[in-house]
Amino acid sequence: MDQLRDQPPLSPPITRPALRSVLRWLLHIETDDPVRRTLNQGLQIVILGLTGTALAALAYALAFGKGATLLPICLFLLGVNGLAFWLTRHGHVGGAMLLVVYTLIAIALGFYPATYINPLVIHVLFLLPALIATLFISPWLGFPVALLQILSLTLHATIDNQGSFAKRLDFCVIGTLDLWAVVLPMAVAASMFRRTISTLAVLNGQLDAQVAERTAELRRIMSLRERDITAIVHDIHNRMTVVRAEVDDLLTEASASGADPATLRAAERRLNGAIRSTGDLVEDLRTAVQLDNAALHIQHDPVDLGSLTRRVVDQLGTPAAQSGCALRIETTPVPLIFGDQRKLERVLDNLVGNAIKYSRQMPANHRTVSVQVQPTDGGNEVRITDSGPGIDAEALQRLGQPFTRLTSSRGTDGMGLGIYISRGIVELHGGQLHFASPGEAGGTIVTLWLPVRGEG
Repeated sequence: MDQLRDQPPLSPPITRPALRSVLRWLLHIETDDPVRRTLNQGLQIVILGLTGTALAALAYALAFGKGATLLPICLFLLGVNGLAFWLTRHGHVGGAMLLVVYTLIAIALGFYPATYINPLVIHVLFLLPALIATLFISPWLGFPVALLQILSLTLHATIDNQGSFAKRLDFCVIGTLDLWAVVLPMAVAASMFRRTISTLAVLNGQLDAQVAERTAELRRIMSLRERDITAIVHDIHNRMTVVRAEVDDLLTEASASGADPATLRAAERRLNGAIRSTGDLVEDLRTAVQLDNAALHIQHDPVDLGSLTRRVVDQLGTPAAQSGCALRIETTPVPLIFGDQRKLERVLDNLVGNAIKYSRQMPANHRTVSVQVQPTDGGNEVRITDSGPGIDAEALQRLGQPFTRLTSSRGTDGMGLGIYISRGIVELHGGQLHFASPGEAGGTIVTLWLPVRGEG
C-alpha cells in the first residue's frame, strides 16, 4: 500500500489549469455591466456550439466530396460566428442581433416550404432566432422576432407558390401562436433572471461601498492612533532627555561637593538602566502600532545569524551572571540570510532576555539558558531553551497577543509586547517563531526559523 501511495498518478491533471485558462480567456467580456457580462458569456457558449456545428458540416462535406456545395456556406457561417463572437466579447449586444438576423434568414431560405406548409409542421429550428433574442437581447423581443420568422417562412412559401392561400394563412397564424407560446415562459424566466442579477449587482455594490467606507474609517482611526502614539513617544523622549541632562548636572554638583564616587556611579547606573528600560518600552509601543498598521518596514542586508546571536548572548552575559543564570551558546556555520540586522538583534535580545528573566524565578542551582544556532532545511534555526517555570497549554494559545501578560510574568516588567513584536518582525522576514513547553516547572523552548533566500 505504501508503494502504491508513493507512485505518481497515471494521468496527472496537467491539462486542467490550461483548460481553465483557455475558458477564462474565451468567456471574458469587456464590460462593467454584470447583466450584460453574464448574458454575453452564455451567448459565447452558443456561438461556440454553432461554430462546432459548422466545422462538423465542413468536415462532412470534405469527407463525402460535397465541398463545392457546402464549403462556401460553412466558410460564411464561420465568418459570421467569428464576427458575432468578437462583438459579444467586447460587451456589445450586436453579436446577438447579428445571430438573430442571420439565423432568421438562413432558416427561411434553408427550409423548403413543402416541409412545413402541407401538412402544417412547426420545426424546432424555427424557434432559434426568437430564443436568441429573448435570452440574450431583451426578454420581450422574442415575440416580434418569432412573428418575423413565421412571416419570412410564409413569404418563401408564397414566392415558391407552395400550398393554397388558406394553408399559408393557417401556417402563419398557428405558427405564430405556437412560437409565442414557447417564447412566453422563456421571456418570463429571462426577465426574472435579469432582475435577479441586477439586484445582486446592486447589493454587491452596496456591500463593496460599505466595506470601503469601513476600511477607510479603520485606516483613519489607525492613522490617528499611530500619530498620537508617535507624538507621545516623541514627547517622552524629549522629557527623558531633559531628565538625563538634569541628573547629569546633579551628579556633577554632587561630585564637586565631595560625595562618594562609588555611590554616584551606582546611582548613575541605576538611572541609566531606568531610562533605557523606559525608552525600550516606549519604542515597543511605537513598533506595535506600526505592526498593526502594516507600516513596519525591514531592510534586506546580508546577515550572519550565528555571529549576530553570539553577539547578543555576549551582551546579555552580565545580566545573566547577575541573575545567577548559566548562559551557554552553541553555533555551527550557517549560510547568510538577507534581513534587517537591527530588528533581528532586537528579536534575539528579547527572546534570550526573556529566557534569562524567567529562569531567574527558579532556585539558584536550576537557572540555565541554552542557545543553539544551526542550519535547517532552507533556513537557519535558533533554539533557546530555558529552565524557567514553563507555560501551560492555555497560556501558549494566548502567547504573543499584544498587551497580554501571562501568570508566569508576575514580578517582571514590560507591557506584554515583546513576543508580539518579535513574531511580527520574524514573519516580515518570512520566518516562523514557535513556543513549546511541557508545562509547569518544565521550562520553555523557543524556536526561531529564518529562511535563506536572495536579497530583497
